[in-house]
Amino acid sequence: MTEKTPPPFRRRYLILPTIGVSIFTIAMLMPGRDCSEHTAFYNAREEVRSEMRDPSSARFENETAVLVGECRYEVSGTVRGTNGFGGVTAEEFSVTVRG
Repeated sequence: MTEKTPPPFRRRYLILPTIGVSIFTIAMLMPGRDCSEHTAFYNAREEVRSEMRDPSSARFENETAVLVGECRYEVSGTVRGTNGFGGVTAEEFSVTVRG
């Protein structure tokens, strides 16, 4: 008895999506892939939140981003948040982050 093997086209259709998913995954994990103002705002907000007593209360206003180097932005603006007494305060911030 001979063992039946699937036609070659079936194997090819199974391998091609696997290769495509692998390439997509590698591209998503490559460092420095996304160098944008949007990423700079996100990174700056996370940096400011990490210094706050109540990070969940942070409200950002008047943010600007200036490109200062290769994929480096200086982001500045105002953050409002609760202080140790429960009152809301506003502080200006300026952070240099990777975009």
